[in-house]
Amino acid sequence: MIFVDSKYIGLISSRLQLFKKVKPDLYNFRCPYCGDSKKHKNKKRGYFYKTKTDFNFKCHNCGVSKSFTYFLKDLDSQLYDQYVLERYREGLTGKASVTPEQISKNLSINQSSRRRSVFPWHLLMIEQGIILSEES
Repeated sequence: MIFVDSKYIGLISSRLQLFKKVKPDLYNFRCPYCGDSKKHKNKKRGYFYKTKTDFNFKCHNCGVSKSFTYFLKDLDSQLYDQYVLERYREGLTGKASVTPEQISKNLSINQSSRRRSVFPWHLLMIEQGIILSEES
């Protein structure tokens, strides 16, 4: 998920004034909502920062705060559509998005307790050959 977000942050970075990568999961730039300071053109108080599984936007001048998804939707609707489609292809959509590692962990817990997994991605993973066999 972070890879997809980082890719799209890179794609929009040229549209954000004074964009700079501060740390691997922290980006700083002038806020496109308030424009930061009118007197000091070098001030930049807009940030992308990583939470557990996503990036968020926060401006320390005007106080706007939103997920990267909604920030991208405001900035460029066509790029937003591509982003959503790519996240869907990667299986990273929704609030309960689950990674393949979490699915495997869920499957092993369910198999050890002799219950079948009812997680819908489980069938998809078997179909794609990620999980080769299932104990019954």
